[in-house]
Amino acid sequence: MTNYAVKPNHIESPQVKLSDAQKKALDDAVANAAAAMVKTEAIKFDSGKPDWTLVPFEALEEMVAVLEFGAKKYARWNWALDGGFKWSRVLASCLRHVFAFMRGEDKDPESGLSHIAHAQCNLLFMAYYLRNKDSNKDIKDDRNAR
Repeated sequence: MTNYAVKPNHIESPQVKLSDAQKKALDDAVANAAAAMVKTEAIKFDSGKPDWTLVPFEALEEMVAVLEFGAKKYARWNWALDGGFKWSRVLASCLRHVFAFMRGEDKDPESGLSHIAHAQCNLLFMAYYLRNKDSNKDIKDDRNAR
């Protein structure tokens, strides 16, 4: 056991005699305090930030293939140029792909890619348009047009 001496204000004082139980309790307290000070895991303050571990990325891979198909056919980010497409056009395309899938057609005949992945792209475009509508003067929100 450690030989403890109490030295208030760094002035020499006679040693205080501790019982074995007191010494053990003090040793345990010092060990617990030291253990609490040892980092067992890196600390990162990321609460309130998006948790990307919730995204099943394999479910997005074919959507990326549809974006690549579109980039080759038209241009990268073509869907966002000059405020993007009229919203009704994007939503109509999304519904065409969903309804084709509902009729039992899994793949788009032109691209050979999933109708669901095409619908995902359309919903991605809409999410982008909605997120940027306040900062984009060229936005083409025509939901009420008939």
